[in-house]
Amino acid sequence: MTRTTSCVFCKIGMDGLSKFSNRYSRKVYEDDVCFAILENEQSIIGYTLVILKEHKETILDNSITDEQLVKFWRAVHKIGNRLKTVLGAENVYVCSLCDGVSHFHVHLAPRYKWMTQNKERYSELFKERDGEQSVKFSTALGKIGGFWYLADTERDYNKTEFGRLSIDEKGKFLQDLADRLKEI
Repeated sequence: MTRTTSCVFCKIGMDGLSKFSNRYSRKVYEDDVCFAILENEQSIIGYTLVILKEHKETILDNSITDEQLVKFWRAVHKIGNRLKTVLGAENVYVCSLCDGVSHFHVHLAPRYKWMTQNKERYSELFKERDGEQSVKFSTALGKIGGFWYLADTERDYNKTEFGRLSIDEKGKFLQDLADRLKEI
């Protein structure tokens, strides 16, 4: 299995999480192809990274085998369903960016029931682009998901209840959450 010593995800895969507890947190899943960890910055409670064990920069790497892809996406499916069941998420966004860390991984971001403030923010962002009628229709149906939600939650991380916790409190919270999610 190919790993590099300069890649943080390879280091986590080789050495475990103990040396990286300040940045990456608790493991919630592992098999022979991938592992999943709770992101230390829980901009959305349950925010999880699923990481291929073998170092491949993106999903477009042609040396990723069909077996690896099948097992990887099966794990994403399993973990996503666990996030819905355990945390009560209505949906789980799955995205692969590979911009921050050049090692194939996906982000699982639970999306909970839309609150009034989400609908107001959506209206604020998209009324000019989509028109007032379209925005009213979308918010009435609750069809307002998308990357704007992820960006907003990321931007407002330090304002969240979790973002204001001390490092020790975050560690305890993440360990408790990981213990609940590990029963996959």
